[in-house]
Amino acid sequence: MIVSDAFGHFLSYCRAERHVSDSSLNKYRDCFSSWIAPWFGQQEVVTITRLKILDMRQAMMNRQLSVARQYGVMMCLKSFLKFCRTALSLSCIDPSELTLPKRVAPQVEYHPHQRSGRPPGHSIRWRG
Repeated sequence: MIVSDAFGHFLSYCRAERHVSDSSLNKYRDCFSSWIAPWFGQQEVVTITRLKILDMRQAMMNRQLSVARQYGVMMCLKSFLKFCRTALSLSCIDPSELTLPKRVAPQVEYHPHQRSGRPPGHSIRWRG
């Protein structure tokens, strides 16, 4: 099955079976149209290889995409490949073999008064 055809089925599956929100479906569509379709859209799903995916990731790095954007595209591709293996029974690459870009955990600093959510000197009053 051609990737672009399978992706239409993937979106239907996401909506009907997984109850994915419209905003998430739009993100999947964006990832597909921006990266996955240009790289794999007219190929058979079973011809996607790890080396071809590596080439796409290198192109993302060359275009200086943020780690968050790369992560989103790769998660979309992994979900799509998992769907192809399980729902369509295609013998494509195992999505668990694909690595995701490392995202940096956000560094959050709390001031002492922010832990309780109240400014210093304020107390809770119960009204009855």
